[in-house]
Amino acid sequence: MKGKTMAARPRFILPAVNVALAVILLGIGYIPPIVYWTPRSWELAFSINAPANLFRNLVWFEWSKHISPHCSVANSEACIKAERGIETAAFLLCTVFVWYVVGLEVEASRCGTRAMARFATPARVLLDLIFFSAGALFLFLSATDWRSLHILNYWTALNFLLYAIWALVLAIAYGRDIVRCAVAILKAR
Repeated sequence: MKGKTMAARPRFILPAVNVALAVILLGIGYIPPIVYWTPRSWELAFSINAPANLFRNLVWFEWSKHISPHCSVANSEACIKAERGIETAAFLLCTVFVWYVVGLEVEASRCGTRAMARFATPARVLLDLIFFSAGALFLFLSATDWRSLHILNYWTALNFLLYAIWALVLAIAYGRDIVRCAVAILKAR
């Protein structure tokens, strides 16, 4: 990749484009009137960036478990605003990370390798298992959305489709890689 400009590097383009899109979609959801359910634009941002959304949910869960119980009634509005700010910042930072890794993998696949670890090493098998497990989790999440598709809601169908795409990409790419690494490790012994 020597001599190519930064514009040709997916590890920089993908995070920039996806964070910009997420910020726009999240911003649209903040436009009044404020609703008590998750705005559709937020659902779209969370589905496009499904791995980052898992991290956002973890931040929300930990905040609700450890911080919210200690907020007084007088400060509840400030506590909720702080939670949303931290949750949004965590989501956007994780979005950058996720798409940077995707960009690294795209660049490495052009060279016929993987970016995360050398082939046929225990670290590579562990990373493949983690990514394959994430794909299985997204498959489970999309299957739970499948039950609600009978409503014929386009947003639910889009949410299902995006999680299913993440599931298939992760499960197929890294599942195949697990098998290839395991075979290479066994042959080396």
